[in-house]
Amino acid sequence: MSVHRSIVKALQRLTGTAATPTERALAEPARTSMQDYPGQAFGLPTAVEITSGSELGELAASLNAVTQHVRARAREQRRVRDTIAAERDLVDSVLEIAGSHILVVILDQDGRVIQFNRACESTTGYTCDEVTGRRVSELFLLPAEKGRVSPAFGEPLVSPPESALPRSFVCTWAGRDGRHHHIAWSNATVVDRLTGNLYVIATGQDITDRLIAEAELHEARERFRLAFDNAPIGMCLVSLEGRFLQVNRALGESLGLPEAELLKQSVADVAHPGDVEAILQTTTDMRAGQSYSSHDEVRFLAPGDRVVWARMSVSAVHRDNGELLYYLTQIQDVTARRAAEERLAQQALHDPLTGLPNRASLMARLQQELERGHPRTGLIGLLHMDLDGFAMVNDSLGQTVGDEVLREVAERLRASVGPSDTVARVGSDDFAVLCPATPDQPHLLDLAKRVADAVSAPIIVGGRRELVISISTGVAFGPSDDLDADRLVRNANIALCQAKAGGRSGCRVYDESLGKYVIDRARVEEALRQGLRDGHFMLQFEPIVDVATHHVVAVEALVRLNHPQLGLLMPGAFIEIAEDSGLIAPIGAWVLQEACRRLSAWRGDDKGCDRLGVTVNVSARQVARPDLADTVAQALAESGIPPRCLSLELTESALMEADVSALRMLERIRDMGVRLGIDDFGTGYSSLLYLKRLPVSFIKIDRSFVSGLVPDPTDREIVTAVIRLGRALGLVTIAEGVETPEQLDILKTLDCELAQGYLFGPSTSGAPDVAQPRQILLDHGLRAPGADSAVSPGPGIGGRALR
Repeated sequence: MSVHRSIVKALQRLTGTAATPTERALAEPARTSMQDYPGQAFGLPTAVEITSGSELGELAASLNAVTQHVRARAREQRRVRDTIAAERDLVDSVLEIAGSHILVVILDQDGRVIQFNRACESTTGYTCDEVTGRRVSELFLLPAEKGRVSPAFGEPLVSPPESALPRSFVCTWAGRDGRHHHIAWSNATVVDRLTGNLYVIATGQDITDRLIAEAELHEARERFRLAFDNAPIGMCLVSLEGRFLQVNRALGESLGLPEAELLKQSVADVAHPGDVEAILQTTTDMRAGQSYSSHDEVRFLAPGDRVVWARMSVSAVHRDNGELLYYLTQIQDVTARRAAEERLAQQALHDPLTGLPNRASLMARLQQELERGHPRTGLIGLLHMDLDGFAMVNDSLGQTVGDEVLREVAERLRASVGPSDTVARVGSDDFAVLCPATPDQPHLLDLAKRVADAVSAPIIVGGRRELVISISTGVAFGPSDDLDADRLVRNANIALCQAKAGGRSGCRVYDESLGKYVIDRARVEEALRQGLRDGHFMLQFEPIVDVATHHVVAVEALVRLNHPQLGLLMPGAFIEIAEDSGLIAPIGAWVLQEACRRLSAWRGDDKGCDRLGVTVNVSARQVARPDLADTVAQALAESGIPPRCLSLELTESALMEADVSALRMLERIRDMGVRLGIDDFGTGYSSLLYLKRLPVSFIKIDRSFVSGLVPDPTDREIVTAVIRLGRALGLVTIAEGVETPEQLDILKTLDCELAQGYLFGPSTSGAPDVAQPRQILLDHGLRAPGADSAVSPGPGIGGRALR
């Protein structure tokens, strides 16, 4: 009964069937709970208690051995399951940790996707579910890369996949959106020891952006290399110690050294000694943290001590962390530019013909001397000199000879002055000498005489021709409280003008009276310009009377300037200034047009002026102008008066100086019907033969002879001779300045045809009273034969006596 009971208990333990409470309590320490093996349908058997050495004991021992084996197997299975679960958790963790940066793909031995992490999904646009079980070549590889890359992803081709792995490579994947991704892969195979299955684990990184950046960097480096090597200016990389690290071809050409030679040297080795310190200071400033580029013009020494001027630009190159690496330096050869600038400066401040300083240079030196603050040992003297008659040299011998003369004069001036003096050419034939330390006025006058003597010595030109040139000089002194460079030059020029007015080789020292004279002239010239612009000119008319009949046959138009500030100015106050300034031409044109216009208006007013003529004075400057005939024709056309009613008066000097073209123009005016005459006859240098050939119709006897008719027999003889000469040449004679009845009686006795003067009444600004002269003469007891005749003389000056 006890044996049976033991067997039953052993079977219950093997099968896990229940025992009685007493029996369960006795067996509790040897049993294993069901909780030790979750998932099992029954618990593991425990060892059977051996009660005897019978066969049942052997059976129990066997059962115990089986129980131990089963337990060992259960423990091993549990360990394997735990290991697999841990490895699976590790793989999942690795896949998750890779995140969006590392692509992880696990493929089976047929190259089909088993795992596809988030980074793969983000990169390709496919989800893990969409790619699981599919091959990489079907989804992502470009056709051109399939044959090369597919084996690396476990796809079976000619050779088994393991022969292609492990392997690192780069290939291109195409995403869902068609975008190409360049991915660097590192693939390897693993074998499941339990199953023997082969797997491919592929890990990759999208390097598209890196490749683009590398390509851009390469392109930038290539651009820099090409720009550096082929730059037209010198470029170099310089170490922190100042040695050349890299140089381009242009730098070697500028410095005359080959690249290999330059790389053995430092910047200081090729720099000019005078600029080494400046170059080193630039690098010192850069090293100290100067952030801006330095731009300086420095000198380098090329072989043969050739100086090379260069514009050096230095920029510091740093790492991202701010560490200074080297200097990028541009060395632009500006030697040619500097030489050109020096030439331009020479040309800007020197006369190209003589090499002397020009006016700008003289003014700068003069202003510098005037601004000197320390006490002076003497005066500042300025000589302004002009070559007398130099224009004739150019006109007669040509400009080449003229240039030769100017160069010789310049050399003589240099040789005549002191070492501290400055000789300058300030005009075509004008020179100046600045003496910054003149002891006194006599010293400067001695210098002026010495210069004049040196210049006046004969000059040999063309190897054989001898010329003698004289020079006129104006002298001015400084400084004074109100004197600047412009005023000192002006003073010397004023003195020169006065010296030239006195004849050749003159010398004049400036004083205040000369300054006042010039200032007055300047004011008058300004008034003339203002008068032309604002209509300040006016005409007055002086009657010209027939001596025999006392009829008014014409009027002479006399110009006046009625200025708001200067008052009424007579011609003597401004005609010379108008001629010197060139304003005489527009003033003369206005007078001519206005006189014709006024006469035309009088002739239409039925005031007895229908047969009246008008005479207008014409200056030598107007005669020299080729448009005088056109001006006359325009005045006649605009006014509508007959040409025979207009007469032009010219001075003897104007006619004597007239060239062939001017005489032809005067003949053209005469052919229009306009009468020409000589004003102030007897005061000039008329040639009788020349006078005979001139196209003139009348002559006017100067008032200086008429005034002496009564008291001076000599003047009477001169007037008589002029009247007879006029009659002989067929010219009407007009006596100017008749002021007394006695003078008129003598003129009548001498058969002078016409007269004008204060005796016949004052000049008027309006239409003349043609009856006034006759009444005045009657008041003086003078009655002309036929004075009551209603017949008036012919129009103009030639109405009575024109032959």
